[in-house]
Amino acid sequence: MKLKILETDYSIVKLNNNFKNREFIINLQCYEKSFFSITYTDDEISLIIEESKLGLFDITEIEKINNDYILMKVDEILDFWLIGIIYDISKILKDLQISIFVISTYNTDYIMIKKLNLEVAIEALKNNGYEIWCLEEYFAMENINNDVDTTKNNNKVVNETKYSGRYDTEEKRRAKIHMNSLFMFAISTLLVWYSFKTSHKIEGFVLTLIPIISLLVAYKTREIKK
Repeated sequence: MKLKILETDYSIVKLNNNFKNREFIINLQCYEKSFFSITYTDDEISLIIEESKLGLFDITEIEKINNDYILMKVDEILDFWLIGIIYDISKILKDLQISIFVISTYNTDYIMIKKLNLEVAIEALKNNGYEIWCLEEYFAMENINNDVDTTKNNNKVVNETKYSGRYDTEEKRRAKIHMNSLFMFAISTLLVWYSFKTSHKIEGFVLTLIPIISLLVAYKTREIKK
C-alpha cells in the first residue's frame, strides 16, 4: 500500500464562539492544492489546516491549537467495504508509542502524526511493506537519476578521450615504423648495390632480403587503421 507524505506542516485547531458569531463562507481557492478540513458539531468547531494558512482566521477566533503535524495520505481510492486499513497502520505506530489523528474522506484516509516522529514512523512502515512517498524523496530520486545520466555522459567523454589518445599513440607508432622502414630500404638498397659492384654476390643476395622486408613493412604501415 502506498502512503504519501504531504509536503507541509499542519495544525489542528479548535475555534471558539467568536468564530460562531460571524458569517463564514469557505473560499476553496484559498486551499487549492492543499488539504483543509472543517468539522461542525454541537459543542465545537475543529479544523485541519496548513500552518502557513492560519492567518485566514483571526487570533481571537482560535480557542486551542496544536501545531507541528505531518499529514500522511493513503494514496489509493479505498472501497467502503475494506476493513483494517487504519488498524494495521495504527498498530505499527502504537508499538512505537506514536499517537495518530485520523481523518477520513470519501476516497481515502489521512493520518496525522507529530513531525518529530516522522522519521521513525516512516522506517517502521517501510519495514512492514508500505511504500512511502514524499516530495523530497521524489526530487531526490530525480536528482539521483540525473546524477547517473551525468556520470554516464562523463564516463563516455573520458572513454572517448582515452580511446582517442590510444589511437593517437598508435598512429604515431605506425608513422615512426613507416619512416624507419623507408630509411632502412634506402640504406639496404645501397648496400646491395655496393655488394654486387664489389663482386660480393653472396653477401648481395643475402642483403637483398633487407630492402624487401623494409619495403613490405613500409607498405603495411602506409595507412593508419582506427
